[in-house]
Amino acid sequence: MDVLVRRILELARIEATAPARSSVQLPTFLAELASEYPAVTIDADDITLFVAPTQFASLVSNLLDNAIRHGGEQPVLIRAKAHENEVVIEIENHGDALPSNHFEQAFERFRTTERARGGTGLGLAIARAVAEAHGGRLTAHVLERGAMLQAVFPLGPTAPISGRRLPSV
Repeated sequence: MDVLVRRILELARIEATAPARSSVQLPTFLAELASEYPAVTIDADDITLFVAPTQFASLVSNLLDNAIRHGGEQPVLIRAKAHENEVVIEIENHGDALPSNHFEQAFERFRTTERARGGTGLGLAIARAVAEAHGGRLTAHVLERGAMLQAVFPLGPTAPISGRRLPSV
């Protein structure tokens, strides 16, 4: 119950306030996060991203947790590339193929295939909220073998913020 309450509060904070951004050197940041996980390969351009570091770490950690859990003990790939005025971050696993309709519901709150192992069903909802709060987006794609979650963030310190503010009570 404690984990569930913490995750709900994290999601509420992300949705309630605009992120306080600072610069993050993407290859270094991703390498530090990935060092906590087995069998993760990183292919990242030298990009400076302007994000709220704690929120961005939450997004990447949630996507890595998901990729590793569903990856069938296969290596996970993180790819980060600049494309026009955006950075595209892809986290790819090579586990069993999932039906495409699985991804239609994957970002819904409390939707999980891991409830028996303590999953809250909030990890991908939190990740999507972080992307959207930074003016970006998060999508899921079926691969021939496995899945790829793709986060897209605008580049530059003046990138738009679309974080929602909840009304004061």
